[in-house]
Amino acid sequence: MATKLTQSVVDKIRHAQEAGAQVYDADVSGLRIVIGKKSASYKLMGRINDGTDRYISFVIGRTDEVSLKSARERAKELRLTLRRGEDPRVPKNAIPSLSEVADSYFATRGQELSPRTLAWYQQKVEGPLSSLKKIPVDRIDRATVRALHEKITRKTGAYGANGAMRVLKLLINDAARTHDLPPNPVTRGVRMNQEKARDWAVGPDEMPLLWRQSDGLDDRVRRCCWLVMLLTGLRSGDARSMKWEHLDQDGVLTVPSPKGGEAKAFKLPLPRFLGSGLTTSK
Repeated sequence: MATKLTQSVVDKIRHAQEAGAQVYDADVSGLRIVIGKKSASYKLMGRINDGTDRYISFVIGRTDEVSLKSARERAKELRLTLRRGEDPRVPKNAIPSLSEVADSYFATRGQELSPRTLAWYQQKVEGPLSSLKKIPVDRIDRATVRALHEKITRKTGAYGANGAMRVLKLLINDAARTHDLPPNPVTRGVRMNQEKARDWAVGPDEMPLLWRQSDGLDDRVRRCCWLVMLLTGLRSGDARSMKWEHLDQDGVLTVPSPKGGEAKAFKLPLPRFLGSGLTTSK
């Protein structure tokens, strides 16, 4: 039967009850005082809402060290924890800082990225995002990232600010794979700057002029590079990094490290006209 406890009752309870007795609090469900031979302690018993229907007990403290008011407040906090399905006896993993998350991501995923992409990510962390490096990622809130996005926009422009936020969003999402984090603040707090698509495509009407200009280049290497890009659609970096050992005897080119890193390596059969042109230029 529950008892209407007061601080006065608690102060006398160890001497008024025999060792082994338990006195239940009428105000907070699950809270009780357990009487021992030399002391009495507050203890909470409750069921954890994790689908297992387990009952767990948690010692809050001795009655001569913790007041009844404090014990009730702590018991209510613990009951909320149990409702969330969390076990208060299990210590939570420390939430890493943004710098620690970045170091872990670069160490485990860096080999999957191209050197250029990896360097770009690292530059964002060390540059525009440097003010957040020491902050645990669960404490990076919407107001902070929104203000930072606006500051970077004024300082480096719309594209640089958007890029920094995309890297921040990626790192926080990676941390969320192993830690319980609030919703990503970038997703909820940042309105990305409007970006215009780069119109660099060469239209059909411009192609004859481009052919004439590339044919007129005195630099043979530069001329061949343009020829490769026009006939294969390769990116500039892939075309400029081609080596003869990447081309087999059947005219198939291996692109060892395209955008996305070595994991995205692929083979590309070259047009016969291009293959003969490259061989002539060799």
